[in-house]
Amino acid sequence: MAIYGCPAQALAQFAPLATNPTLLANCLAASGQADSFMRSRYPIDNGGLLTWGTEITMHVAWIATYLTFSALGYDSESASDRQIQDRYFQATGYPDRPGSGYFPGIERQRIHPNVTFNTPNPPNQYSNPMVVSLAPRFQPGGPSGQPSTIPSGYGPSGWPYHM
Repeated sequence: MAIYGCPAQALAQFAPLATNPTLLANCLAASGQADSFMRSRYPIDNGGLLTWGTEITMHVAWIATYLTFSALGYDSESASDRQIQDRYFQATGYPDRPGSGYFPGIERQRIHPNVTFNTPNPPNQYSNPMVVSLAPRFQPGGPSGQPSTIPSGYGPSGWPYHM
């Protein structure tokens, strides 16, 4: 938050920043809000994201900053405080413009962030497509390769047919 969300001086009351429970809770809430938008487009529940661009971190910090200062109270008419709300809306969308905002843009596939997925390795050999058949089919040459007659109900390829 001190890098992308707001000046470090504004967060001085939360020192030490790295272990403050309020800031950590707001960062987790902001991350969860971002996940809710991204989940509709990316398989983040299946291993999550391995890497992501700084633009995602920046927008999550903007949400966390808004959550932190809206709980404390701020003057939305003040220019510096209005920026907190504007950045929040840039990240999540403006109420009067549905679909606007960075994360709704990702959800609607208008914005394509640089992300790498942490996809797990296939658990076993059954993760690849395969065909299993239990019913033996007629072998036109017979099991020993001897010529045989095609029984009733089977085509020349050996597959059964139904009329």
